[in-house]
Parts: sequence; C-alpha cells; structure tokens
Amino acid sequence: MGARPTSSGQEIVPLTAWRGVAALLVFVLHQRGIYGDTWPLDAWTPFFARGYLWVDFFFVLSGFVLALVYSDSLLRQFLWVSYAEFLKRRLRRIYPLHVATLLAVTPLVFAQHFVGGTKDTAQSLAWTFLSNLSPTHAWGLFDRLSWNRPSWSISAEWAAYLLFPVVAWVVVRAKPTAAFIAVCLALAGLFMLVLQMPERSLSLTFDFGVVRCLVGLALGVGVYRIYKFLKQGRPNSVIGSDLSCGLAIAAVVAGIHGLEYEVALLPLFGWLTLAFALNAGAA
Repeated sequence: MGARPTSSGQEIVPLTAWRGVAALLVFVLHQRGIYGDTWPLDAWTPFFARGYLWVDFFFVLSGFVLALVYSDSLLRQFLWVSYAEFLKRRLRRIYPLHVATLLAVTPLVFAQHFVGGTKDTAQSLAWTFLSNLSPTHAWGLFDRLSWNRPSWSISAEWAAYLLFPVVAWVVVRAKPTAAFIAVCLALAGLFMLVLQMPERSLSLTFDFGVVRCLVGLALGVGVYRIYKFLKQGRPNSVIGSDLSCGLAIAAVVAGIHGLEYEVALLPLFGWLTLAFALNAGAA
C-alpha cells in the first residue's frame, strides 16, 4: 500500500522502515479475531485498537513520496503522455496484487453466500465484484465493504492517483501561504465530515475512503514542500535531528492513546515523515 519511499533511485531507508512498522500494525489489527480472546490487546491499550489510523500514515507517506518522485516531471509541463505514464506505473504497482487477493477470496465469498452467511443476491455480488475489480469500491458506490475488505485503501489510493496532478499543482505550485491554507482547509473539511459520523472515527472506508485518502495525500505533498525547502536551504535542520525524531514518535504514540479527534493525528504523521526523511543521525 502506498508508494515506496525512493528518491532518484535511492531509497530513503527510515521511511521504508516506518512503512514496514505501519504495515505490521495494520496487519495486527486485522487479526483480532484470532488473537483477541487469548491476548486482548485492545483492552490493554488503544494503541492496537486504533491500528486503522496507520492507514492514514500510509496516505501521508504516499503523498510525500509521489511528490518527491513525480511532482517536478508532472508539473514542469503537464502532458497527457506523462500523466498516462504516471498512472501506468502506479497501476502496475498496486493492481496485480489487488487482483490476486481478490481472486484468492472469491471461493470464500461464494462459499459464504451459498451457505446463507450473507444477504447478498447474485446481482449484488456481481456488481460488488466488478467494483472491486475496477477498483472503485471505496468511491461511495455501496453501503458496505465487500470481497477483499481491506482493499478499500487500494481503491482510495487509485482515486488519489487520478487526482494527484491537481493536488500537487495546488500544494506545490501555489504560494506558501496559499498552500498552507489549502491543506488546513482540507484537514478542516475532513474534521467536519468525521463529526457527522456516528462514532466520530476516522475509520472511513467504503463511504468516504477517497476523501480520507485525498486529505492525507495533500498533507503529504505539503510535507514534501517543506522537506524540499529545508534540504535546499538548511540541510542541518533541527526538524531532522534525533531529538525531533524521538519527539515525533512520542507525539504519535501519545496521540493514538489520547486524542479524542483523530484527524489531529494527521499533522503528527506529517511531522514523523518529515523528521525521518531529513534525519542523518542515529534515528
């Protein structure tokens, strides 16, 4: 999930490490049905119960890496050829595994259907399958998750890839003040949306997963713009110090435990991404 953190062919190792940590935490969240009775991690700490928030870290990281790798080439002179090549590369990265996992769960879905474990009709199964195959199943087309349920994030990222040049144009090309206001407005809009949800949770998937992803993507692009400025003008920035990295980790962990409004965690993920992208020390 998300773009791999590379710059000019050279990997940003700390971000790749965080990508692995986040993936593992999301994986643990999805195994609650297996370990929940023996090791009730959710009851011990909200850190694991809120593991879905690490998906938002992926969205922020994707925005940062996509801007790092593609923004200059896409924005220097926008051409449909370059845009098509960008989409082809992104689709090649996410789609084969998505199709493989979709086909892997197909026998399980049919088995559940035929034993009466769902209320889906043959027609609804066909439509949701085609939507998953598209992948457009997190675009608010249905009222529930279906088939390979965690793959909603792939659908949301695909929508974000389609709109990435627009987001990059606004956040990268605009004046700093305008770009800052745009990102703040996006976060505020997501916050207002979350307030309308029954549980006021950031766990938006099949309904508003695209909005959730786009806001994280925009924030990640904004983080890239700060990163680029600091790399050019202040290579020894305190933001990339070991202390800053440690404080970013502490802030994210504390935020997962204590923040009532989960949208406030997104800027902390931005700080975490920026600090480790700039770090050249022990961290």
